Amino acid sequence: MDKVTWLTRTVLIVEDFCSTDLLDFNAYTEMKQFNALEKEHNIDHPFQKDGWIEVPLTISIPTRNQNPSGNGQPFMIPGFFHHKLTAVMEAAFSNRTAKWFHLVLF
Repeated sequence: MDKVTWLTRTVLIVEDFCSTDLLDFNAYTEMKQFNALEKEHNIDHPFQKDGWIEVPLTISIPTRNQNPSGNGQPFMIPGFFHHKLTAVMEAAFSNRTAKWFHLVLF
């Protein structure tokens, strides 16, 4: 099934879909925004695929020198990649092999 057919069957013709939500929709504008976002990512970079986000991160490291705040010394990690846990779970469970996952506790 192609994506347009899937969209029509699962979104547009379902009972609770409200067509007025599409009154301000402009496909050209949406595609322009999507393309601009795609240009910001280096698709060949292994961590910029699949929704990974790069941010600077500061963590507290315990040192010999006592810090009056008791939190250790700040250490900056300039290129920390993270991913939303819910997106990882969604990707895992939407895969065909998810039906073979063992989810019952021992």
